[in-house]
Amino acid sequence: MSMKKILMAAAAVTALTAGSAGAASIKTATISGLTVYDVTATTASTPYKLATETKLGAGLSTTATGSQNSVVLLVDAGRRTGGAAGTDYIVSFTYTGPAGFQANLDTSSLTMNNATGCTPAKILTDGGLKNAKTVTYTVTLPLACDATTGVSEFTLAAPLTISGFDDVTVTGKIMSGGSTIDNGAATARTLIKSEAGFDFSTKVDTEATNWVLAGTKPYTSLTTDKKLGEYTLKNNTADAKGPFVSMTGASTDLVSDAAVNLTADVSISGDVSSTTLTVGGTAATKDTAKKVSTRAGIAKSSDARTVIIAADADLATSQSSLTYVMTVTPQTTALGFTAPAAKTLNLQTVGLEGTNFNVPWVAGSQSPSSTVIRIANNGTADTGAVTIMMKSPNRNKDTKVGASTCTSATLESLGKIAAGGEVVLGLTELTTCFGDFKRGDLVVTVQGASDNLTAKARLTTASGQISETSIGGLKQFGAY
Repeated sequence: MSMKKILMAAAAVTALTAGSAGAASIKTATISGLTVYDVTATTASTPYKLATETKLGAGLSTTATGSQNSVVLLVDAGRRTGGAAGTDYIVSFTYTGPAGFQANLDTSSLTMNNATGCTPAKILTDGGLKNAKTVTYTVTLPLACDATTGVSEFTLAAPLTISGFDDVTVTGKIMSGGSTIDNGAATARTLIKSEAGFDFSTKVDTEATNWVLAGTKPYTSLTTDKKLGEYTLKNNTADAKGPFVSMTGASTDLVSDAAVNLTADVSISGDVSSTTLTVGGTAATKDTAKKVSTRAGIAKSSDARTVIIAADADLATSQSSLTYVMTVTPQTTALGFTAPAAKTLNLQTVGLEGTNFNVPWVAGSQSPSSTVIRIANNGTADTGAVTIMMKSPNRNKDTKVGASTCTSATLESLGKIAAGGEVVLGLTELTTCFGDFKRGDLVVTVQGASDNLTAKARLTTASGQISETSIGGLKQFGAY
């Protein structure tokens, strides 16, 4: 025979041998009576979901009935026979993850699909103890077990105890005569996955909310957008298999609103003396000092709960910029799980309608140059207060760090810009506000409409050269 024919014949034999058996496989699996894997299903299998908020304690158990916690290991090559003198098969199952057997297994925990006339003998030969993860059986098929009556499925019924939050998987292996059947162990299948049982998040609003200049008196009414932030607290019930609080019955399932009874207490701290804060459509209650607003026992919702600010009725006094901090504390009376931890959020600042000027590279007392800033009010009404902020200051070594914000409390002239008047910020004023510095960038906020304001900066160098720059308004609303 030629070498070519020998190689072709060898290849044919190899192909025939390889094609005679695939790999052993997990056919189906159930946890607490729910099918979590089925190779014959037309839709993708969904592992059992365990909520990460579950109180595990000493361990959470699946249902105690073994048939409701089963894994079917399939011999893909077909039914196993007893051969001429009977054949031993070693069948093992291995679980991974934070799970172990709920109680000791025994021979009754393993069943097979043998037909009448085939009566296998079985012995639990290794593992299978309480909290163990592996079990091995020796199964003997007698001569009477043939291709019609023999075994092609081994089913292990094993209730589990879950001790942590991670994937729980299972695989199986069948051996005979020291070799595996079906070319090795079955592919591991996921039985249980841990996922968040609740969706709890907070968010700051992005559309500016400000006190406005319009009206009989400035800063007594708010912009159209009054939303400051929001929070969401709800159950995650993505599908019928969880997430679950417990594996022992639907009464403690997170899908059940009555069992969960999830609520939230909301506290909003800040000056609420002239404003009302509404959470989820209902006004919060102010404390006696009017520094905190609270709403307690707000039921969970599939929609976000918004925080809205409103000016109190008949407000006649101009308001300052306001900041609020919201703390949301989830609560529950259910015993099976722990509510999410509280979250604290800085809500959107309620600013003042006005004009901002950015003045870069301002020279201070430690510079050989000097800067003078002039802001003029060409309107017929006084503006509100002026605020100056120092950004990225540069100072000589060992210089005491000065203030970063300057208002009329430090420099009286910043109280307003009179109609037809001006505010001039030279070396004296800048040093009074910010102390000694070489240079820095300033942001000037004027509580007034930009249409009536002009701003210029004049720089004088050490050699006496003078340059002047007009400064454009950066934005009409809000303060830095």
